[in-house]
Amino acid sequence: MEISYRQTYPGGLGVDYCYECTGVPELLNEAIEGSKVGLGTIVFIGAGLHLSGELKYIPLLCGRTIKGSIYGRVRPQTNLLKIVEKCINKEIQLDELLTHEVSLEEINKAWEYLKHPSCVKVVIKY
Repeated sequence: MEISYRQTYPGGLGVDYCYECTGVPELLNEAIEGSKVGLGTIVFIGAGLHLSGELKYIPLLCGRTIKGSIYGRVRPQTNLLKIVEKCINKEIQLDELLTHEVSLEEINKAWEYLKHPSCVKVVIKY
């Protein structure tokens, strides 16, 4: 979970904006409860598409707002070419996202890597 902005108020009233990208129900609830009563905005980023578990709705009745974001609002028809150009020009460093490399025979190992928080991207060579 990433908290983007925090002001220090007496009594710790919460954050204005909270971005949650794991989809884990406990962390989704933590994001909701950690946002400011009456003003907090929680953004669930695409990872929680297959939500299993319960969300606490009582904190939402206190004026918090939930927004969803799938694919970061990228429009493939207009934005994808710009993203590819930035990758080619090295403005976006894709190599830094590579954390593991496995051969095709080690595909089961790749699935295990994906379960760890330190894994960002696995390349499978065949």
